[in-house]
Amino acid sequence: MLIKHRMLAAVTVPLVAFSALSIYLCVGLGAQYRAATIAADSITATGPINAAVDALQAERGATSGMMGAADRTAFLPRVTKARATTDAALAVLDELRSGAGHDPRMQQALEATWDNVKSLKALRVKADASGADRAAVIGEYTRDIDGLIGAAEHIDVSDLGGETVSAINAYSALMRAKEAAGLERAAGAADLFTVEVLAKMRALEGEQKGWISDACRERASLCRDIKALEASATGAEITKMRGMALAAVASGTKAPVTGPQWFDAATARIAGYGKILESESRALLIMAQTAARKALTKLISAAAFTVLGGAVLLLVCNRVYASIVKP
Repeated sequence: MLIKHRMLAAVTVPLVAFSALSIYLCVGLGAQYRAATIAADSITATGPINAAVDALQAERGATSGMMGAADRTAFLPRVTKARATTDAALAVLDELRSGAGHDPRMQQALEATWDNVKSLKALRVKADASGADRAAVIGEYTRDIDGLIGAAEHIDVSDLGGETVSAINAYSALMRAKEAAGLERAAGAADLFTVEVLAKMRALEGEQKGWISDACRERASLCRDIKALEASATGAEITKMRGMALAAVASGTKAPVTGPQWFDAATARIAGYGKILESESRALLIMAQTAARKALTKLISAAAFTVLGGAVLLLVCNRVYASIVKP
């Protein structure tokens, strides 16, 4: 092999190695930026999803109360208001659902649930009918709600760091605790505080505590907000009503808590959970946007280093080659 060929190889190998390493680094940083951007866009969707979940939960509770009451008129205003709120929330979510840029798994889960949500009008007709199966109606509401919560849980933040992963896990746990609280509201709203109903409500109370414990393990700031809510007058009212209903059932007397009273008190507490979720959603969005900015900065820096480093390496190699071939 001629000396100039050997020198050409000596120049080319480090240049190719440097280029390959730089491209590998840029591709990795580009993937991080894209993941953070998709996560931020998907986290933006948690607001409308949570609003739809909240509206459906309230409508389910009011519907349960209406169907279980001896006199339906006591719950009719609540049902009418809840249905209007649900329709508005679902309209916003439908517009967002049609957009692009969301996490593919979240989008797929949302689309699968949407087929069930579209049958809401038929479900309402069923609920309004005399003698309808309350458990079946409530079950259909719960299926739709669970599907929407599941869609929010499909947001992938695994590439955004441990703090963001913990925050999204805590967010998911609180959504599940709120859903258990919503089911407890629906059970008590029927104004049928029997041994069976109280047993179901107690089980749902335990489920809430379990999910809240999970949330607290993941995120201390969220845990403080939850504890503040439970210690407030809103949380204390629920605790008092639970105790009154339990004591009445134990003594064989009618509980001094009506379905509408329970529904309103439970709704106030659940609204508190909703506000905490809104705050956490904003915090998650900031985390994802910060991760995206950092990844973009690193990507730009890596690209600039690649261009500059490649140019310097090429210049040095060219001069070394020229000094040997043409001394």
